[in-house]
Amino acid sequence: MSKKVYISGAIAHYDLEERKAAFSAAATHLRAQGYEPVNPFENGLPQPGDWREHMRVDIDMLLECQYIYMLKGWWVSKGAKLELDVATSCGLKPMFEEDDVHNEEHKCCICSKTFYGYGNDPYPVKEEGECCETCQWERVLPERYKLSKEREQV
Repeated sequence: MSKKVYISGAIAHYDLEERKAAFSAAATHLRAQGYEPVNPFENGLPQPGDWREHMRVDIDMLLECQYIYMLKGWWVSKGAKLELDVATSCGLKPMFEEDDVHNEEHKCCICSKTFYGYGNDPYPVKEEGECCETCQWERVLPERYKLSKEREQV
């Protein structure tokens, strides 16, 4: 099954080249995650153009997708809010760029294994970096407990 995802975000009243770059970067990111991105800048209409005409074509493109990906700052855009409303009303699953930090790949500074999402402070085992949940529970927390017990004896 295709995992088509429509990219939505503020466009009007912003620097067009900056917005094109943001949408293109989102498309690259989504493609790397196995999605088929649908970019409204590729709707075949001239840029800039009539807002209503763009919305008609863009909503048609949106309805061919299974997901909608909301870029940071989407909430300031009348068009993006409309697209999100249409998408969720029609059963498309929303995704938010702000949530991508939860899905980023990291390497544990203790065991070097890959983990996703937020890491943990590895102190006192390591001074810098992030550690995975396993190292947090099996190495870092026991070491912190040991240090706290040593401090109690002083």
